Amino acid sequence: MLLRKSALAFSLAAGAMGVFPLIATAQEKPVVEIPNAKFNFVGEINATSVNVRSGPADSYYQTMKLTKGDKVIVVGHKFDWLKIVPPEGSFSYIAKVRVVKNADGTGTVNGNDVLIKAGSSLNSLKLQPQTKLDTGATVTIIGEAEEFYKIKPPADAYLYVSKRYVDPVRQAATGESLPIPMTLRNTAVAVGTGALGDGVSAPLPAATDTTTQSPTGEPAGPQDTATDLVRVTPSATHMPGNTAVSGDAETQFRKLEAQLKAAKAQPIADQPVDELLKGYQALAADPGLSSGSRRMAKFQVAYLTAMQQTQSEIVTAKKDQDSFAARQAEIIAQRGAIESKLKASGIATYAAVGKLDISSIQKDGRPLMRLTDPADGRTLVYIKTDNVSFKGMTGKFVGVRGEVAKDQQLSVDVIEPSEMEPVDPARVMKGVSARIYPASAIRKAE
Repeated sequence: MLLRKSALAFSLAAGAMGVFPLIATAQEKPVVEIPNAKFNFVGEINATSVNVRSGPADSYYQTMKLTKGDKVIVVGHKFDWLKIVPPEGSFSYIAKVRVVKNADGTGTVNGNDVLIKAGSSLNSLKLQPQTKLDTGATVTIIGEAEEFYKIKPPADAYLYVSKRYVDPVRQAATGESLPIPMTLRNTAVAVGTGALGDGVSAPLPAATDTTTQSPTGEPAGPQDTATDLVRVTPSATHMPGNTAVSGDAETQFRKLEAQLKAAKAQPIADQPVDELLKGYQALAADPGLSSGSRRMAKFQVAYLTAMQQTQSEIVTAKKDQDSFAARQAEIIAQRGAIESKLKASGIATYAAVGKLDISSIQKDGRPLMRLTDPADGRTLVYIKTDNVSFKGMTGKFVGVRGEVAKDQQLSVDVIEPSEMEPVDPARVMKGVSARIYPASAIRKAE
């Protein structure tokens, strides 16, 4: 009876430790976080065979292709990439173990911080996180792929397209979704409704079709040398319609542009965002600045305001990470003390116990194994190992020692075992203690 109580106490303590996931490994890409713009706009694709990607760079995998005339809803931007609502035909992935499938074809999420991955009609990759869902969230299931469900992209899941292949058409209505009606393209975006913030306006250029391919595989669409989403005119001191242009204001503008360019080469946390923002705000209100330079200054104000928020989030995240690391070290020390006491009392302790089976999931090109409940085959945790002697225990009820960590790419719990040995299922909670148990073994023990 004493051993059983000790094992149960350890189980509860270890379970509490399990709510603190380990820090993701360096090779895992996080959810892409780009703030949404104040105003969304409808854009039209201006070239053929344009790649939609899972993230804002050519290094992210393709999810589908769009062609000239297709419409997209743009909700944000980062440098040369537009953040868009997933076009018709897009889908996402969620691990089956994180969903309870309902009779009506929907699914209910059964865990917190469950990662949703970008799906692709062009390849089988399931790597890039788009957003996270918590317990109780509902998803619409549209298919299956191995140990994942294909689902309609949730509300906060986005994709990305190069801005050179998108011509702004008009401001998007609140809550608007595709498909959308055709709109004349060579119209103006009204002041105060630009995708980059209040006060940005410019005529929309006609699209130029081309099928020439760039080195990255994208069609070489119209070249956009401006940094704004809406095309803007480069600054000049003698433009038609400009009045009272101040040489000092233009000189200060060029100086700030050079400073901003140099700042972008630094880590985000080290960039003098506050100082640059104040400078551009002052210039944007200076009547001596040319209209072209003023539009660019207003764009830089919008960009630096977003960067200000990003810097704040980085500082907060660093504090949270340091606090988490300290808490994690404390938990590990506490767990070590508990395990030492249990070992002295003759209780065998493991991270998990269960039947060792094969799995169809792969990680870094290698298949994972899994521990299951022998009563119903339900997966308890995945095992990552190349140890031949461990694999030789397939089909046996085993105890596994090692750290339980959340794999951010697969959205599943994984153990890289330091030890593995056969265990008598009848001894579970009667001399065998673990953080993860099969439900059937607990019922038998009780």
